[in-house]
This record gives sequence, structure tokens and C-alpha cells, in this order.
Amino acid sequence: MISLADPGAAAAAAARPDETRRHAPARKVKESPVKKLPKYLEIEQYFSKKIESGELEYGDRIPTEQELCDAFGVSRMTINKALTQLADKGYIKRGRGLGSFVINRNLVKKVGRGPKSMTQDIVNSGMKPGSKLLSYQVIRGSENPFIARKLGLGADDYMHYFVRLRTGDDQPIAISYTYISFRLLPEISVAALEGSFNEYLTRRGIVRSHLRSEFAATLPTPEQREILGYDNFALLKQNLLWYVGEVPFEFTSHCFLGNRFSLSRDLDLVVDSDLYEEYLEGDDGRPKLTKVEAEAAPGPAEPKKDTAPAT
Repeated sequence: MISLADPGAAAAAAARPDETRRHAPARKVKESPVKKLPKYLEIEQYFSKKIESGELEYGDRIPTEQELCDAFGVSRMTINKALTQLADKGYIKRGRGLGSFVINRNLVKKVGRGPKSMTQDIVNSGMKPGSKLLSYQVIRGSENPFIARKLGLGADDYMHYFVRLRTGDDQPIAISYTYISFRLLPEISVAALEGSFNEYLTRRGIVRSHLRSEFAATLPTPEQREILGYDNFALLKQNLLWYVGEVPFEFTSHCFLGNRFSLSRDLDLVVDSDLYEEYLEGDDGRPKLTKVEAEAAPGPAEPKKDTAPAT
């Protein structure tokens, strides 16, 4: 087997953007005679396991395609397919002319246990949250009638409108588009929009009481591709309509990178102890029937009646 440490690796390592980033360990790639997976899947699993175990960390550079071709003894097409799989699953980011680098873990949002801010979701996923304000303006309802109707506003009513890039460990996760009714919040500190908007509202004494939420898949616009730095990923769009009491207050659309976001939900099964009893072993070694099975089981067979005609 050819080692990953070949002459081309030294030149590629010198071109990495950050000298503090480590190169992937130069080791010989061992093939298992047991595995019968397609070669690109073997290569994908080889690197995904190293990333999951922490052997490869955020910022580490993946060897070049040519180095991988030489090490695994496969074609460039196979290597490209393996790297594409790793990128699609959120393990690495590929950049033209820069190579491939390990990126951070995904944002996991738990649903069904009460609403949480995106900042809290990012913290719960083990990342440092960040928010970069991209634009802020005050608009009238007539400039976006759809949102105005959602917020119960007329054509001449005002709304705050701001766009933010949301990050985890300084890596893009989502773009947030937010509209706020002037009725409950006529003034906003623009500086506060670089942090947690939820915390800012708490300091202002505004408590959002409930929301309506929906998810939909969508394709990124050219502008969103440029902001997020990705070309070939779908977005998961979450629309949130927040209320303060019975008054609609905020409409926000989060556009999450599809390869960096996942939903998680825990389900608890409620067991009726009167209906589902533990199986007990009978004297004959066979399990006894549960109450449900016993009630459903047919009783002893009745003797057949003689239906022959009397003679």
C-alpha cells in the first residue's frame, strides 16, 4: 500500500491557509478483506470515523485528490465521489483551489419540548454562537403586504426588518430574516442585533408567549450561496410567527444550511399496566398469556352437535 506521506503532500501542506491547522496523519491505508463496500464508501468511512473520533479536528486539511488516488489505488472519480459524500454529510468543506478541510459539527434542534432560541440551540450543540448583522431598515407594510398581514399591520404601519448571518464556532449555519412590529417595539438597538435578540427582548421586558412554526425545503438564491459560502446544498426554511399575548409581534424565517442542520425529537411511550403485563413462565416452561391475550384467546372447544337427521 502507498503511504499518504508522498512528495506531493509536502507541497500541499505548505499551501494550507492556516499554519496552526494540522495535516491529516500520514499513514498507510489498510484494506480489510472482509469489507465488500464500494471503494468510495470505504474511503468515506475511513475519514468520517477519524473525524467522529476526534483524530481529525476542525480545520485539519484532507489530503489532495491526487494524494488520495495514490494512497487508495483508485481513480480520481472515486475519490471525488467519496469527498462529495463527506461534504454532503457535513464532515468537510471543499473549496476550489484551497482543498478540503474538516468543519464543525451540525446544529441539532430538538422539537416538541418548548421553543428555544437559535442561540441556545447552537450552545446545546456544543458550539459557540455568533450573529453578524447583514442589513437593517425600517419599512412600511405596503413594502411587504404578506408579512404585514401576518403581523396584523396595515399598509402605512411600520416594521423593523433585519437580516443576520448565524454561525456556530464562526462557521455559517443559517441566514435569519426578521420582521418586528412597531406596535410593541418602536425602537431597536442595532448593536444588540449582533448578539442574542431573545436576550435583548428579555432586557426590554418583552416576553414572547407562543408561536406558530412550519418547515419547508428550498433552494438557495445566488445571494444566499454567496453569504453562506456553499453552492450545492438545499436549505431548510423555518418560518416562525411569534406572539406577545394574543398580539402577533415577530415573523422570522431561518434558512438553515441543509448539510449543517438536523431535527431531533424524543418520544415517550405510555404503557398501560392493566393491559400489558409481563410475561411469566408457566409450569410447562412456556410463557403464560398476558391479560390481553388471555381475554382474546378462544375458550375450550365445545363438543360438536350431531346434526344428522333423526331416523
